[in-house]
Amino acid sequence: MKNKLFAYSIFVLALLLPALLPAQTVTGRSGQGQPPPTLMRYEIVNGDTVYYTTLSNVKILELRTFSNKEDQKRYDKLVRSVRKTLPLAREAKKKLDYYEYLMAGQDKKDRKETLKRMEDQLTKEFGEDVRNLTKKDAAVLFKLIDRETDNTAYSLLKELKGGFNAFFYQIAAKSFKLDLKSDFNPETNIYDQYIEEIVQMLDSGRI
Repeated sequence: MKNKLFAYSIFVLALLLPALLPAQTVTGRSGQGQPPPTLMRYEIVNGDTVYYTTLSNVKILELRTFSNKEDQKRYDKLVRSVRKTLPLAREAKKKLDYYEYLMAGQDKKDRKETLKRMEDQLTKEFGEDVRNLTKKDAAVLFKLIDRETDNTAYSLLKELKGGFNAFFYQIAAKSFKLDLKSDFNPETNIYDQYIEEIVQMLDSGRI
């Protein structure tokens, strides 16, 4: 029970910290956010304007299979974790964006009140879901939050609360086998690559 409560507190903290920081533009990682606008070419065909463009090659993804039963079991669990936590990460990000918009231009007192409302709403809407996550689910959730916001919980803590507090929370997280410094980098981390593939398959409706 204690580890689930700690995971929940870190989850709320990771969501609240960006809202506490000075206004900034939050962007997704390269290749994972919205693509740059494409200039469309056109032709006049029988008096009508027909627009056309060249589509990039699309990699058709499928769930991975492993000859080793334990590897397959771990991968299947990862698929379930991503399926469970991706909607949660994205809904939480929407709430974060909304409250960041509300706090634009607010003074310190009003921001504090807005943050309290945000915390109450996060607890009401996501508290039960997060408390029911396993430690592995929580680790995947932190990866997905970093994927959506391009910020780790540790970097946000350090910027806002200083190195000592960030270090303290990191030590506490480590005791539950969680890592606030964990970032999302599918280009160099095979585990993150699996997560990215699963996310893309979920988004495309393939699984």
